[in-house]
Amino acid sequence: MNESNSPGYLVPSTKSALRNADRASLAARGLADLRSRGTAESMFRRAMMFRHDSPNGRKHRHECIKLLQYTLALDPGHLTAQTLLGIEYSERGIEMNEARGIVLLQDAAERGNTHAQFSLAYSFLHGKGVPQDILKAVEWFRKSSENGFGIAQYELGCLLYDPNFKSGQNDYGKQIGSTKDNLREAAKWYQKAEEQGEEWAAYRLAHMYRHVSPRSPQKAEIWARKGNELRHGDDFRSHSRRNASDVFSRMLGGGVCPSIDKSTEIEARISMAAEQGDPDALIAIGHLYERGECISTAVGWYDRAAKRGNSDALVKLAWFYFDGKGVLRDRAYAFELFRCAADQGDFRAQLQLAWMYENGIGVGSNKQIGRDLTRKTEETTNTDRLRELASMYSRGCGVERSEKKAAQLYRKAAELGDSFAQYILGNSYEQGEGVAKNYKMAASWYRKAAEQNESSAQYSLAILYLDGKGVAKDVDEAVRWCKKSAEQNDVNALFLLAQLYESGTGVPQDVSHAIEMYSKIQESSWATGEMLKDVFRALALIYQSGEGVPQDLVEAASWYRKAADEGDVEAQWNLGLMYCNGEGIPKDFFEASELFRKAAEHGHVSAQWFLGVMYQNGEGVAKDFIEAASWFREAADQNDADAQYALGLLYETGQGVPMDMEEAAEWYGKAAGHDHADAQTAFSRMRHMRLD
Repeated sequence: MNESNSPGYLVPSTKSALRNADRASLAARGLADLRSRGTAESMFRRAMMFRHDSPNGRKHRHECIKLLQYTLALDPGHLTAQTLLGIEYSERGIEMNEARGIVLLQDAAERGNTHAQFSLAYSFLHGKGVPQDILKAVEWFRKSSENGFGIAQYELGCLLYDPNFKSGQNDYGKQIGSTKDNLREAAKWYQKAEEQGEEWAAYRLAHMYRHVSPRSPQKAEIWARKGNELRHGDDFRSHSRRNASDVFSRMLGGGVCPSIDKSTEIEARISMAAEQGDPDALIAIGHLYERGECISTAVGWYDRAAKRGNSDALVKLAWFYFDGKGVLRDRAYAFELFRCAADQGDFRAQLQLAWMYENGIGVGSNKQIGRDLTRKTEETTNTDRLRELASMYSRGCGVERSEKKAAQLYRKAAELGDSFAQYILGNSYEQGEGVAKNYKMAASWYRKAAEQNESSAQYSLAILYLDGKGVAKDVDEAVRWCKKSAEQNDVNALFLLAQLYESGTGVPQDVSHAIEMYSKIQESSWATGEMLKDVFRALALIYQSGEGVPQDLVEAASWYRKAADEGDVEAQWNLGLMYCNGEGIPKDFFEASELFRKAAEHGHVSAQWFLGVMYQNGEGVAKDFIEAASWFREAADQNDADAQYALGLLYETGQGVPMDMEEAAEWYGKAAGHDHADAQTAFSRMRHMRLD
């Protein structure tokens, strides 16, 4: 391979000389002596142990380098060892020699090692050991991708889809450009990465279908759902950062301090991006340790990223020192870290600095500087930043909680045309959060967002039209907006539309269409557990009643079971009744009693009363008047007339409770007040007994 067709930048003779220098330096030791110490693979395993044992230890790094050199001496074709040695030289090694490290990486890359190709791409992307060259980065990412490396496929997709996606201070877009061919290729690599389990590739595909022509909300939903399926199928996912290291975090384990009992190949992949010095990788590993409560180790990883000027790491580290978490509390040092991040334009750090100045924490009090910093932060016209600032005020995250301030910032973003801010502002007016409750203003802002195709706003506007709040009641208009939202697979809109079709409100009654809407909700990745319980129960009621579809009690029981298993109390009660009556399922009083108990324990008054009846009669449970009285009392205290009458009867007969005519009369009287006929008779009888 010559210079003209190589993605590298050193001539082959120089590369060979530098690569061979590592082996020549070991000649004096003799291969026989090395072999007596173990095989190349055992040397490599030991190198990995030293590599992971202490991220900051010089002695361990030196041992790691020595063992990697031994590995190459025993097995010159061990490309993974060569790749890692290249990383050690160029980034982490004691004998810092970037040129030497890059030569090793480039040689391994040209010999087909996918990890070396990936690492070399990162070197060109960030200008580490080589002049920054985005086109060469793309070329090496492409080679690694063609060799099936999922992380490289994802990174290549990102650069082709959005050249400034990981740009930092660099303008990649001018070098790569943004063309339809690039978008098609990006989609191809995202899809290949998703097939290898890269969930964020699925999310990026969803983003493309939502925002890039030709748009397809349906395809966006499909890819978002695939991303969620991949995410929830693994033990651990980093939910905040995504770089190559996100996958490495996933491999390390689920929320515990990582161990070193993984295969050497996985170990190599785990560290590669981090050892390249990629701040996102360092942050992701730090986050993993933090999740595993290994705080002091997490601080070390964040510190390494912070030293590379990463503002996210600076803010994270600053909070550790501010709170004294994993380190000695040092708010003066926290102030300096926040200031470093603020100087890079990090608005979270700017807000925290403002608060520290105003309160004299970590720095001398200076309210004027604090107010100036706050004002400067909020003067932005970047709507994404305004929304995040508003969210910080709403949650009290890093600033004093203020719904009023949040509403002001959402208004600013809304007036700049941000559809999501318009929706949130509408919701603020509807709920009276940060502003006076005003349904008319809520409708106005919802409409602005809805006209920009914001599905949540379309649904909320439909609700206002149904209820006649802020607008004249108009069922047809409600249906129109609900359909627009449902077309984007908004689960709330789908559920509302299903109810409208089921009842024939504003649309011709069509239960089959309602069932179709309920099915779409089940397929959606955005459906919450509570929403699914409502869907299961609604389907059960449809098949139980047989209205609009043939009655099918077996199907009804099946849907009640799904809802009951998810903890739906009403479904537990209804399914219990079906077991009592043998409707759609074999009669089973024991199973009924278990379902009633679950519902009763969650306060379902009818289940409490009926469970008392079962204990009183010994149906499905052993007869036990004490238990019966206990459950009757639970329901009676919730003003259930049947339970009040039953409890009065137990006091009158002395079953499960001491005989007490006064107590019996009191409970009969309460039930009689709810027009319970038997209780009225019993109460009248006891009054006559007193008179006699």
